[in-house]
Formats: sequence, structure tokens, C-alpha cells
Amino acid sequence: ENLAELIEDFDRHFESDKNMPDIVAESKITELLYRMSRIAEKKEPQNPEEEKLKAVITYINDNIGADLSLDNIAEHVFISKYHLCHTFKKYSGLTINQYINHKRILLARTLALKGWSLLDAATEAGFGNYSNFYKTYVKITGRSPRQDMK
Repeated sequence: ENLAELIEDFDRHFESDKNMPDIVAESKITELLYRMSRIAEKKEPQNPEEEKLKAVITYINDNIGADLSLDNIAEHVFISKYHLCHTFKKYSGLTINQYINHKRILLARTLALKGWSLLDAATEAGFGNYSNFYKTYVKITGRSPRQDMK
């Protein structure tokens, strides 16, 4: 199954079942993030837009705890912010900020489950402050970080 098919499947699930259980939604998002990360590891030639997407995903994954503003990412891959946002959404079905936030939540969750404090995990994952982490966590997972760690 290629990325385009996965995105179509993702859209179909969310369109057909607005009350989808959180675990199903999370598994679909996790699969999408995993597939997008795998794009960055592909060795065979791709079209120029896919090459840019590969560079963007690699840059985000390698710098997840850093300042990942659109300006920084666009400058790193040498394209305009508009083209960056358009291409990323076209190939992934997510905005760049949605992708970054999901990756950061996954990293923070992983670190917290390894024993890190939630504040330290949030900071390491690139959230500027705990309040931002908390709001983003609840928005993405539907639960507070402490509820999720139990």
C-alpha cells in the first residue's frame, strides 16, 4: 500500500465514522507517521516534489526538538513556504504543523513512559512550555498526559 492509498484510507475512515474510537484514530495516525518517516529512508529516485518531501521529513525527524518554524524548514530545503505547505499537504494529507505536533507527542509519550517527567519529556520533544504541550496533547489524544500515563 503506497502513501496515497494510505491517505485515502485515512480520509475514508474519518469521513465515514466521526465517532471513531480513539485507539483506531491513533493507530491510523501512527501508521501514517510511520509511512511518512519511511519515505525519508527510500533510496530509489523519486520525482522532484517527492525528493523535497523526503528532505522535509528527514529534516523534521532529525530536528524534532528544535525550532521547526516554516521559515526554518523552507530555508533548509530551498523552497518557498507556500510551496512547502502545499506539497507537504498534497503528499501527506497533513499540514506540516500537524505532522510536527504528532511526532512531538509520540516522542514525549515515549520519553514519559521511559520514566522522564512530563515537563522534561515535553521540553525534549520541542514544546516551548508545558501549557503548549498539554493543550496539544489533549487536542491530539483526547486525554490529558497524566491520564495517558496510567
